[in-house]
Amino acid sequence: MDYSIKIGGEAGQGIQTIGSTLARYFSRAGCHVFTHQDYESRVRGGHNFFQIRISERPVAASRDVIDILVALDSDSLLIHEQELSKDGRIIYDSSALKQKREKPRFLDIPFIDLAIEHGSSRIMANVVAIGAVLGMLGADPDILIKIIEQT
Repeated sequence: MDYSIKIGGEAGQGIQTIGSTLARYFSRAGCHVFTHQDYESRVRGGHNFFQIRISERPVAASRDVIDILVALDSDSLLIHEQELSKDGRIIYDSSALKQKREKPRFLDIPFIDLAIEHGSSRIMANVVAIGAVLGMLGADPDILIKIIEQT
């Protein structure tokens, strides 16, 4: 196993929360984890990303390709789509991006609607995005539940 996950969006959209939670998850699951964060010095706006590499073997750098892109804004699609591996997938919320993609590698998950539908607020949309990534990888949800309870 050697996966690369990138979360892209604007400052203030919870990119660091999603990335650090996923990194913590995979570390607790026994994987080797390498993270890289890129951000502009703005409180809101501007493009940022958080990249995670997880592997069964020690890792000391990011990969050139990504396997999963969590796109929280349209710029993430424009900037990072070409970085996808040949089997890479993009997870996004078409209501937040104001566009729908009909390509097979795109997975439209209504992060905000699902968070609200399950009794929370739009702030919890990030937890839905985390769950989507873990679901794609067939990961154990119990580890995530423990992380959320401790946060």
